[in-house]
Amino acid sequence: MVPREEHVGRAVHHLSRKIRRYSEDCVRTLQLDQVTAMNGWVLGYLYDHRDREVYQKDLETRFCIARSSVTAIMQHMEQCGYIRREGVARDARLKRVVLTPKGEETHLRIISVFDGIDEMLREGFTEEELDSFFGMLQKLGEKIDRAVKEE
Repeated sequence: MVPREEHVGRAVHHLSRKIRRYSEDCVRTLQLDQVTAMNGWVLGYLYDHRDREVYQKDLETRFCIARSSVTAIMQHMEQCGYIRREGVARDARLKRVVLTPKGEETHLRIISVFDGIDEMLREGFTEEELDSFFGMLQKLGEKIDRAVKEE
């Protein structure tokens, strides 16, 4: 019998931290130390939404972080050359966030590492086991969503 953690939340958190640490170590081997985990998520979001205009407010909403935090992230990413902020003709107050070629290349390098990690994590599991796993994760997420709405 496989030993079980006492609390589901603790077990999920523990596994998440292990995966994150391993992912960060793998990204570090690409010599991308200046790319934080949040930078990686922002690069991915911008890459996936490069067919539309993205503004700082979109990032605040998507990642549930404060305006000041997004501003600091944008400044860092701009200094590193991953993004640029461009004015918008219809409203001088708006700045569109655009992925640079360096940002796109960095995203693709990072995503290849994550794809490799995902392959490694899936290895040895059947499709049925993976379906069951993802089903359980979805149920846990829905329970949390319901609990938050009830508050």
